[in-house]
Amino acid sequence: MWQKLSWFLRSWYGLAPAAVGLLLALYYGPRKMLETWDWYINRFFDEPVLNILRDKALLPPSVRPHPLESLSVGDLAIKLNRSHVSIGKSIKRLRYKDRIEYYKGGFRIKE
Repeated sequence: MWQKLSWFLRSWYGLAPAAVGLLLALYYGPRKMLETWDWYINRFFDEPVLNILRDKALLPPSVRPHPLESLSVGDLAIKLNRSHVSIGKSIKRLRYKDRIEYYKGGFRIKE
């Protein structure tokens, strides 16, 4: 079997599809890999931060202070049991995506 496969790949009609497949993998592979990485970072690191900020925003107006209070990086780090650096990176990504804003020494979800 391996002899037939090596003979097939050494011929032009075996090498051409293999080369095209390799070129397509090199072209589409890195983009898909980066999209998957961004999804994992968002799912496991950024969404918990956003959920805590969103939970404060979803309180009923009678209980919720208006305007919304802000949470500092330290508050978020304690609630999520993560380091200040990790929370800072999540905050940076969420601010870049324009999902949260800086407010009175902390951060809150955009209204």
